[in-house]
Formats: sequence, C-alpha cells, structure tokens
Amino acid sequence: VARTRLRTNLNVEFLSPSDLLNLEFPTLRESAAQRYIGEKVRLARKLRRKSAVCKQEHEELVSAPEIVAALSEADTRTNRVTSEQIYPNRLDSKFYAKRAHGVFRCCSHASVTSVGALVEDVSNGFEERSFVEKGIDYVTVSEVSSGRLELANAPQISIDTTIPDKARISERCVLVVRSGSIGTAVKVHPLDVKAVISSHLIRLTFDSDERAAVVAGFLNSEAGKCLLWKISYGQDELLSLPIPAFCLEHGKEILKTSTNYEWMVRTERSLLAASKLLVEALIDRKLSEHELASAQTQFEYGDQSADRMILSRLYEGGIDATETRPLFPDLDAYYETLQMAEQAL
Repeated sequence: VARTRLRTNLNVEFLSPSDLLNLEFPTLRESAAQRYIGEKVRLARKLRRKSAVCKQEHEELVSAPEIVAALSEADTRTNRVTSEQIYPNRLDSKFYAKRAHGVFRCCSHASVTSVGALVEDVSNGFEERSFVEKGIDYVTVSEVSSGRLELANAPQISIDTTIPDKARISERCVLVVRSGSIGTAVKVHPLDVKAVISSHLIRLTFDSDERAAVVAGFLNSEAGKCLLWKISYGQDELLSLPIPAFCLEHGKEILKTSTNYEWMVRTERSLLAASKLLVEALIDRKLSEHELASAQTQFEYGDQSADRMILSRLYEGGIDATETRPLFPDLDAYYETLQMAEQAL
C-alpha cells in the first residue's frame, strides 16, 4: 500500500484529504479469501455481544436484592454508629461512611465466612526495577486496573532475576491491589500463570479455582469495591471482609461465567488483531489468497486444519513474529469458545 505522508515543522505525521482519497487498497480476487478475513470480524462481534450477556449473568450471581438496596443508599460524609461498631484502630470517616457501612452490615448478615477463612496463603509480590525488552511478565497495578489481568503491555524482567515464591501465581490466585487503583481484584487466568507480581499486589491463594472465582467475583462487584474502598486498607482488614453465603452456593456458576467471559474477551481481541494481520500478510505476500480461500472452504466443511495452520503463525508482532506473544496460544480453547458462542446465540 503506497501512502504519502506529510510532516509539519513539529515533526507530526498526518494525512491530507487528497492523500486519504488516493490511498490504494488491495482487491481480493477470490471471494472465499475475503470471507475468511471477514468471518474473523463477524465472530469477534458475536463474541462481544455474548460476553456482555455473560458479564451480566456473572454480576447477577454475586449480588442480591438486599445488597442492591444498600448500594442505592446515598453516600454521606457523616453517619451515626453504635459504640460496639467502632473499631479501635479506625476513626476515619471513610470507614464509617453511610453507604459502605450499610453494604458491610448487609453482607455480614448474609455471610457464613470471611476471605480469611477461605484463603490458604497470603503474600505480597516483590519489588524489581530492572526491566528488559523480553523476559518474564511483571504484573503491576496497571495490568489489573481494568478489572482483568492484561499482560499485553506488562513490563518485562530478566529471566535471570531471583524470584521469590511469594511472587509466583496460579489459577487458584486472586490479586488485590493494595495501592493506587484500590478496589480492584482479579482472578488469574491459566494463560497468565508464568507472570510474577509486584509488591503493590496482595496475592490470595485458595484451595481451588472455584473458591478463587467466588472471592474475585464478589470483591470485584459493586458491593465488593465499596467494601474495599471502605477499608483502603491493610491485609488484615482485607481478610476480615465477608463473603455472602449465596456466592459460595453459586460457586460453580460463578466460575463458569467468569471463565467463559474471560475467554470470550481474549478471543474477540485476538480475532480483531488477526483480521488486521491477515491483510498485512497478503500485502507483504507472506500469505496468498489461495491459502486463505482454501482455509475458508475447508472450515465451512468442518475441517479446521488449514485454519489452525494460519492462526498458529499469527503473533502480536505480526505473522511468524515468534519473538512476541502468539495471538492464539491455545487453539483448542479458541475453537471451544467459538462453539460455545455459536450455541449460546
């Protein structure tokens, strides 16, 4: 694709209207090749719709009418509490704010346990400030601030770094922010277990990924965020937070919806990135129209082999850019996610 770029005296690149109108676009002669790329975009849109439904189902599982009512309470800077409700080491108004206090009381009444009663191990990560271009993903507050663990832009530390066990993670872990974006908790995804965490995160390890999903789901709900902001916060206070009984009762469903949602979001983003890379690969002649057309025809007849071959070559840095992360690290999970979305919709 030929593009003419103009530069201002400030060295800022832009396209003029005439440049934009004169841009050349490749034309695909084989309709099946065009369908192959277009199908990736269509599937991404379908996954986006389904993930929104899945997220709503998940939020309903970690909430209850009485908690919703408590959250609707107007938040005020003043409140009246009994002497029995005063904590000896907390005299700040934020801790006793009306809305947060009501949510805590409501969740405590519905609770049979606390975070501390469920957790197997608690630790902080470790501090490291020597970064490299390629190494081990180092999880900071930025990587979890969205409410999901996202490693695309995570800093990298050397593979020769001595990493303490307390900084390693598994899918049975929940990461809670202890500074910065307070009120964020995320469950670790199986694809991210090779990463390590910084000292700004508290690692909660549970006996199963179901327990981890329940705790992460509730703490990341509106009620959970309200409680996390209330304590803002030490490790002991975090462990004392209540987990409502109905969340534990819905453990399997919470794990299922959170897992499905995560796979859908990741797959949607990978598909959108893949559609762009496929066009670039055609332009650079790293893939041919015939290869894409053949893969699409085979896929329509239920044969995934050619599609697998193409997708396995796609990396974040481009086709065959093996020094970067693969766009589809688990192709079996990818096809299962597509099948799940097709059935659900």
